[in-house]
Amino acid sequence: MEIYYFMGYIDTSRPCEKDFDPSETVDKGTVSIGKEEYQLIKNYIAGLQNVESDKNSTYSMCLQCNMYDSSKDFETRLSVGQFGPMSLGDNFVERNDTLLYLLRKNAGFYNYYHLNDLPRYCKEVERFGVPENYQDMTAYFDTSNVLYAKIRILVE
Repeated sequence: MEIYYFMGYIDTSRPCEKDFDPSETVDKGTVSIGKEEYQLIKNYIAGLQNVESDKNSTYSMCLQCNMYDSSKDFETRLSVGQFGPMSLGDNFVERNDTLLYLLRKNAGFYNYYHLNDLPRYCKEVERFGVPENYQDMTAYFDTSNVLYAKIRILVE
């Protein structure tokens, strides 16, 4: 699984149903998750229901998750807007805060928000709490050249 996300506060409209060029991203390396958590993520994605949307894109993108099958061929893409729709492939799907929390937590997404701002910008934090691995990185990143981070998530 590869996750791309906007580092920090979104002040622009950029689509996320695209392929990212390496020059657009900061490579954050690789993290590992357990098989149970990975299966939970897959189950949540498989269970997403299509919804009607008046939007034609997930603008104000904050996260894109690319899932691969065992041969590393592209399998599916989940795109998440900051407050609005989620899309799975070409379909808009219901927003699932549990799924969103699992993806953002494992990707390090929350680290680019001040602790006090997390509930305002990331509503799921109100329900699930700040992740144990949270580190305030807002003082240590520069988005003058790149706006997106890329991280690979492997199954242990």
